[in-house]
Amino acid sequence: MRGGGETVMKTFETLRAVVDNAIGLHHHAAAIYRQLDQCVSDPRGRMLLAYMADHQGQMEKHVGKVKQGAPESVLDTYIQFTLEEAPLRFLENLLAEIDVPGADDISALGGRVDDYLVDLFDAAAQEVDTAKGAEFLRELAELEQLERKKLTRTIASMMDM
Repeated sequence: MRGGGETVMKTFETLRAVVDNAIGLHHHAAAIYRQLDQCVSDPRGRMLLAYMADHQGQMEKHVGKVKQGAPESVLDTYIQFTLEEAPLRFLENLLAEIDVPGADDISALGGRVDDYLVDLFDAAAQEVDTAKGAEFLRELAELEQLERKKLTRTIASMMDM
């Protein structure tokens, strides 16, 4: 993170920095969902936000555990990688698109955050030069994909209430 609070992906990053950015995105997304709860009056929307904030908090922990289990040599691997949109800028732009979110907006927001993270790890896995680094990033992409499916199913059932 830089002084202004924006995380920027540089041309060359370690896998540690890529994962730290993903962990930070989960953390900030959870905080945003908690903040949005204050402007939503729809009980279903508030229930979705509470679930999504908890989901992001759990994913922050899960990704952190995967990072802790990774060999230092993998985490210290450099990758030439640039995102079109830095993680915090991505969240800011998502929030700018909605005024007072309804349940459908909240559901879409959660899906876009998860898609961003899957794309982050998939793209990084394609760019890394080591087999162990690519395997590590694919493992993280699979974790994010599984959790995205779980989130999608849970949101769908909540929307049916």
